[in-house]
This record gives sequence, structure tokens and C-alpha cells, in this order.
Amino acid sequence: MRLQQLKDTQIHPDMPYKELLAAVTANKVSVVPNGNGLIKSGQPVSKLIVVPMKESNRFAVIFSMSHTVADGHTYYTILDMLSSTNELFPMEIERDEKYQDSIPAQIGEDVYKFMMSPGLCMICHYMGVMAKANNDPPQCFLIDQDKLKKAKEDAKAESGAAAYVTTNDVITSGFAKAVNAKMLTMAINFRGRLDGLTARHAGNYHSGVIWGPDGSASPNGIRNSLNGPAPLSCGTLPGGCCISGNWSAMITNWSTMSKGNLEIPDCTQTLHLPYLNTKEMKEDACVIFKARPGQVAVMLFLQSGTVADAQMELPLGEPVSAKMFGCK
Repeated sequence: MRLQQLKDTQIHPDMPYKELLAAVTANKVSVVPNGNGLIKSGQPVSKLIVVPMKESNRFAVIFSMSHTVADGHTYYTILDMLSSTNELFPMEIERDEKYQDSIPAQIGEDVYKFMMSPGLCMICHYMGVMAKANNDPPQCFLIDQDKLKKAKEDAKAESGAAAYVTTNDVITSGFAKAVNAKMLTMAINFRGRLDGLTARHAGNYHSGVIWGPDGSASPNGIRNSLNGPAPLSCGTLPGGCCISGNWSAMITNWSTMSKGNLEIPDCTQTLHLPYLNTKEMKEDACVIFKARPGQVAVMLFLQSGTVADAQMELPLGEPVSAKMFGCK
């Protein structure tokens, strides 16, 4: 991991998100390159950058890690260990292929094969998705706790309700409905789900669970699916040569992997944000994360759905930052 300090990067806490990305990206040392660029450059797979904000007593910590070597769990485990109040411990870095070999059966052999080797029709579908993508800046909202509580109570009152539903279940189901997803892929961490794979294992031990409209119609459907038994996916995969509609929505939950606060002596964390290049976000996507200690938020990249759709289906509160993200 490389620690550097950038003195000339002009960022401030109220600048629009797209401008913030541009300012960070303009400094080549700020973030780890993608894929082949990283291999060719010989740069480290992880970087920690400290950026003072001009005319302010604030500063930003930019922590970047290549997805080639690590997943979100690994990223947040290491980031949490940078906090002055958290435990430091070595992670298991030797890769064990038996865990990777067990994942297809967990998500469904047909689903895994579909994700790894999509057919020509699906490739054409994704090319169409990329061609039509609007590349708009994301919308970012805090989760309203009162609305969330009501959504959980409503789910509990449904026939055949699960013993409990989580915040993730409520948001996942609501997002699927907001963007009218015919197929929703949720990133899932398999630590704790596969025998012997623990929170101390570093690397990529994740995959995607897929739901069709029936599986994602309610938080109970999400929870019953995730509670098993395997395979966890629940939905009909697209086929034939007429793949229309929104087959490419995705959601990922970073909030459960983070302790939520980077404790630095004599400092107060004011905001935590995902760094996501808007040019690469071509599909309906939702990132659940902890914006501040005790505050869960969602970052929404909307292609098929609108902000009004999201507000109708999700327990959204105020924008994380009205100046940074605005409010459509």
C-alpha cells in the first residue's frame, strides 16, 4: 500500500460529485488503475492518499484498491483497521480454490454459467444498454429510519413472511421495483456461508445472486432466498433472441462490510462516499453504504427508473449532500 499526500488537488466538500471525480482522477497517483492498466504500469494494487482541502481545516482520505486482487469485504476490513479504535490483525492472503469452486452450487449452476459465458443475444443486449446509457451523475440519499421501520412492519404483516427482514432486503426489493428489473443481480459475500471461509480471508470470495420479478417483489422474497437452501438465485434467466426490458440492473451493499467510521485522533468524519466513475456506470445500479457513522445511504445510477420511482419504492430521506448531488 502506498501512502502519498497531494497538495495541489483542489477539492472541497460542496463540489458536485462529477467534478469531485474529475479532480481526483486528474491526479494519476490518486487511484489504482483498472485491469490491464495496472499490470502494465507496475503500480501497487492499493493506495492511500491524503488530500488537504484548500482554505479549510478539512482533508480527504482516498483509499483505492484493485478489484483484481480483493473484494469489498477485503477493502473495508483493511480500511477499518486504519481507524485508531479498531483491532489490527493479519488477514489470510493465500487463496484457496476450494471456496471458489463451491460458489456455483451456492448461486445456481445455471446462473453461474450464464454470468460467466453470456450468449450472443445477451452480449447484444448489453451493447444496447451501453449505447443508451445517459452517464448522468448519481443521486444519493440517506435512508429515512421511520420509512424503513414501516417497510419492515409491512413486510412482517405479509402472508408467508420471513422471521425477519433486513435493511438490505427492503432496499433490494424496492430498487428492483423502482427500475422494473426483469433480472436483478445482487453482489454477495460468501464469507460465513462456506465452511471454513471466515472474515479474515482476503481476496475475491464473492459472486452474484440473481432474482426475477417474482423473487424480488418483496423484502420477504429476498430474505427467504438468502436464507437458503442453495441455490440462492430465484428467477428465470433470459433466453432466445429477443431480450427486451431491463435485464441488467444490479445492487451491492457496502454498509454491512464497514464499521462506519474512520477514527482519526482529533478529527471528525463528516462524509464517506463511494468513488464510482459515472462513465462506467451504464446500467441501473444501487450502492448501499454508510455515509456517516450510524447513517446508511444509497447511491443510485438510474437508467430505466427515475428519482420519483425510487422515492416511491425506497425508504429515502434527504440527499446526502444537496450541493454535491442536488435533488431532481
